[in-house]
Amino acid sequence: MECARRQGKRCESQPKKVAEAVQLRARLGVIQREEEDHRIGKVVTRLYRTDSARPTYPGSPLTLASS
Repeated sequence: MECARRQGKRCESQPKKVAEAVQLRARLGVIQREEEDHRIGKVVTRLYRTDSARPTYPGSPLTLASS
């Protein structure tokens, strides 16, 4: 799933793995969100499960966000 975040350097060095991870993310119903992390002062990419068995994450979205 680390490849599913589509980081710039990883997209350049491992494009096949990134494409496979994005397909896996879509198949599993995992959404990706860019969020401001006030603790570290920058925008980070987070992945969230959307299935009914997902754990409750701190600050997790209650509804589906755009992927």
